[in-house]
Order: sequence, then structure tokens, then C-alpha cells
Amino acid sequence: MSTFPVDLTFKNVAEDGRIEVSGLTDVDVALANKIGSVINRLYVSDPEHPRNKRLADFAKRPLADKIAMGEFDSPRRFLRALMKQGKDKISLPCLYITRDPAIAFAELDQYRDRAGVGELCDSDGVYIGEVEESVTTLAYMVNIVGWQDDNIEIIALLLMSWLRHRHADHKFNAKTVLGGAAYDLAVEIIDRHMMTADNASLPFEDDKMRVLSIGFTVNAQTATIRYGSETIARIEQGESHLL
Repeated sequence: MSTFPVDLTFKNVAEDGRIEVSGLTDVDVALANKIGSVINRLYVSDPEHPRNKRLADFAKRPLADKIAMGEFDSPRRFLRALMKQGKDKISLPCLYITRDPAIAFAELDQYRDRAGVGELCDSDGVYIGEVEESVTTLAYMVNIVGWQDDNIEIIALLLMSWLRHRHADHKFNAKTVLGGAAYDLAVEIIDRHMMTADNASLPFEDDKMRVLSIGFTVNAQTATIRYGSETIARIEQGESHLL
């Protein structure tokens, strides 16, 4: 028979009341980058054809000159905002993405709130807090703005075809920072087969500007940290006997 000491250790976590929640701006940026990557695939095989020239010029422009993100009451206000940024000449067509300020949570039969997903520690391994995750449902609108002869329906069909096809990548991550550490938020575009491009053009007597608006829904993960501290309690139970 041999004897050996038995020690029991317990981890105690105490919340300090601070809570940090990931925002939606990084989700907006990730979505704009994903839409931008699709728009950048546009190819015009006959750029010299009069019907294709402006569309071909659009395809060659850098992404920053093709797409923007923000809230605007109308396409005209969007163009005015660009001019206020110091752009003397605005090249059309272009796109801007808006998000409805309303926030809902995804259906429980698809996603569930997850408490105690993991523990977040700093670079020295010191406990910071516990992470929780939920999934929000957000509504976005892509607005394609162009003049009467800009063939903006081609851009709309490109985007809608990508949204509808099953082989396309409709799931991606938004990069954010939580508790001073990099954190990935899962994003998925849903209800993709319900896509329509609605006419939002201005009356011809006011302008010859044409606008097509494509609305869609996104499920986006959100993360929460409940900050606190961790202590280790140790209990010595004396000797135990092994037969």
C-alpha cells in the first residue's frame, strides 16, 4: 500500500460588471468588400462598342471609385456627399450600400445564443473575461446609380446571379477587435432566391439618372465579453491511500 497527497484546485471567476459588445461597422466593411470582390469580376469583351464603352470604363476603375457605404436619403444626396469629399468629377455608374438601422435576432430554429463560448486572455495569458455569441439579422440595400445609357442592369444581373447561385461563397467573416484581441464574426447572406432589382430612378423631367436597388438580408454574428477576474483556489486533503 502506498500513500500520496491529494490536492484539489478550483477556478473561480468573478465578473466586474463591464460588458463589451462588438459593433456592426466591421460587418458593414466585410459585406462591402465581398460585394466589391464580385463587382470587380465584371468583364466586357467588346469595350469599344458604343453600348459597352462606359461599362468597360467602370470595370477598369479602382474599387474605391466604384462602391461606397453609408446612409443617404436619395441617390442625389449620395452624389452630393461624394462632391463634398472633394471629388470634382463623379464617374458613373457607381454603387452605394446602405444598412437599415433596425436590428433583429435570427430565428431560434437556425441559431441559438451561445453563452460561455470561450475565455479571453491577454498576451500574458491572464484571464480577461468570458465570451458570449448571438446572431443578428440585418437588412441591406445595394443601389446602382448611372445615367440613362450606362447599362446598369448588367451590374445588377452580375450581383443578382452571384447571390442566387449555390456554388458561390455567401458565407464570410468580418474582422473585428474585442478585448484588444482579433476576433472573427461569421456573416451569411440569406434568402438569396428572393432577389429583385427595384426601379428607384428619378423622374426624367428632373434628371436622366437611373437607379436599381437590390435588397437582401444578412445574418451576422455578434460577440460580447463579460469582463472579470479569475482566481485559483487550492484545497489540500491530506494523504490518500492506494491499495
